[in-house]
Amino acid sequence: MAFDGLGCCPAERLPIAWVLGETSLMLPVHSALTGADLDRFCAGRNEVLEKASS
Repeated sequence: MAFDGLGCCPAERLPIAWVLGETSLMLPVHSALTGADLDRFCAGRNEVLEKASS
């Protein structure tokens, strides 16, 4: 995990945080994204969703 070893994490993962971490997508959203960036993101997302559905 990103913050392991820093002493700021609970001893055990919190159940709701675990579910959110396992089932959520992070979407790139900022003003510097280009159309090409969004196209690349969408292509990757489509590939992942296809693999997850099969």
